[in-house]
Amino acid sequence: MNDPTIYLVDANHIAYLVKAQEIDTDGILRGFLRPRTNPVDLGQRLWDENAKSVSEAVGKRFSAPAFGDLYLQAEFDFDPLQVYKSCACLEYQSSDSPSWENSLPYQYLELLKRIAVRRLPDFEGLIWGAPKPKNNACQAG
Repeated sequence: MNDPTIYLVDANHIAYLVKAQEIDTDGILRGFLRPRTNPVDLGQRLWDENAKSVSEAVGKRFSAPAFGDLYLQAEFDFDPLQVYKSCACLEYQSSDSPSWENSLPYQYLELLKRIAVRRLPDFEGLIWGAPKPKNNACQAG
């Protein structure tokens, strides 16, 4: 690989994003994934899409290792900002795949990012719309 910023993410990264479904207390991801995939299959699909992208970017075939149940035994604390950043990293590492924007991994990460933003502290207490300006610049005539 010539570009050190393009790489196959590790098992920990994939396990973290699969298990990050725990922040989805509304069941949005369960509804999206069922009956399409189970956690092991989701992890494999995330990793396979990443491998396709790395292969495309560097012009050499890469394969993702097998993602198994063992990885799902990992325990994590889920900070919404970290979930978002981990999603963004995998998206970056997977976006060179020609099938990326039509893939289940892309759709999953997009939903997970939206859920992570809604789980930020005080998100629900923020103004729906925009706050009033500090001056009167936006008031009509």
